[in-house]
Amino acid sequence: MSEKLGRQEFNRIMMQHQRFVYRLAFTVVRSMEEADEVTQEVFVKLYKHIDRIEKPEAIKAWLARTALSTARDRLRWLKVRSWFTHSSRDADDVGTPTASPERLAAANERTRIIGAWSAAHLSPKERTIFQLRYGEEMTIAEIGDALSMNENTVKTHLYRATNKCRKRFASEDTHDETE
Repeated sequence: MSEKLGRQEFNRIMMQHQRFVYRLAFTVVRSMEEADEVTQEVFVKLYKHIDRIEKPEAIKAWLARTALSTARDRLRWLKVRSWFTHSSRDADDVGTPTASPERLAAANERTRIIGAWSAAHLSPKERTIFQLRYGEEMTIAEIGDALSMNENTVKTHLYRATNKCRKRFASEDTHDETE
């Protein structure tokens, strides 16, 4: 895109992709508050660097790369900060009086999914690829582009993540039947 994006067009892109960026950020930082911060930072970066994106169809891949990178940076910053402040943060700060029932339900669902991923022992890369494929319904090619990975590498990580989840859920089903 050679010319600077208009405010209305930027708002349209932001509205279209905001939930996508938030979900990716949450996959990494595992906190609603921090995912909000990352999402906001990603769109500030988009506004500043929109002229670097040559094709409009490349925006989603750029947003995915930037969201994951920004979220990982945020997570590192939080870890360093916790070393100095000795404070721990709850993964989901949903106990606030302003939390709506919908927000609480969404947080509970995210916590359940993250618990399943944790129980399946997915690596961060496997978790990200699994989220992009099944949570965001991106194609293997789109994931490869977003993560700057070869498609075969994406397939390998996806295969491993899927197998780990299947094994974990199969063991839970077997455990549930014996009770």
